Amino acid sequence: MKDPTYLSIRKTLAEYLSVQPAQVRPDQRLDREWGLDRTELSGLALRLEEVEDIEIRSEDLDAVQTVGQLVALVRSIRRREELAEEVTRVRPHRSLRTAAVRPMGELGESRRLKVQGGGSR
Repeated sequence: MKDPTYLSIRKTLAEYLSVQPAQVRPDQRLDREWGLDRTELSGLALRLEEVEDIEIRSEDLDAVQTVGQLVALVRSIRRREELAEEVTRVRPHRSLRTAAVRPMGELGESRRLKVQGGGSR
């Protein structure tokens, strides 16, 4: 069984090029074998963004020459987005939370601060 990312990109690329998916191989160059220039590659990237639910940066696309490199790029973007989602879901450890700060003394002396909750001082 082939990789689902590869199969999805192969299908999208085949539809974009109006060919059969079996004609698309990882080693094929997008410019030489499929005749895609930068404008057409950008159009393909927009289609892949819709299908794969990702965002492809133009600077990342500039390095892509083959179908296999395009698959690798989509995989790396997915992984980067998954990691970003994980980071936003993880709650910080109690000792890493932002400490509340309040003025000390009866008159609220602003120069002398006491840290609450962040450990002992």
